[in-house]
Amino acid sequence: MFGVILPFAVVNDLGWAAPIGSGLVGLMSLPAVQIGDDLAEPFADAVHDVPVTALSRTIEVDLVEVIGAEPPSAVRPVDRVLW
Repeated sequence: MFGVILPFAVVNDLGWAAPIGSGLVGLMSLPAVQIGDDLAEPFADAVHDVPVTALSRTIEVDLVEVIGAEPPSAVRPVDRVLW
């Protein structure tokens, strides 16, 4: 909606360059939308999310070591991503 209305709002200032200017503004807003989507679910199983499984396994290993039992194996990265 913003991309459709913006050229009409800036046509008096930019003239024939209004579609180009509004296109650039639209392209600059796309990364902001993607970042917002990524930050909306910080605990999902995606590459940029918080590695909750690894954090909870680390806590589990530490607690099991405190009581003297055999700790489970730590979570290892898969394709350089710690899930």
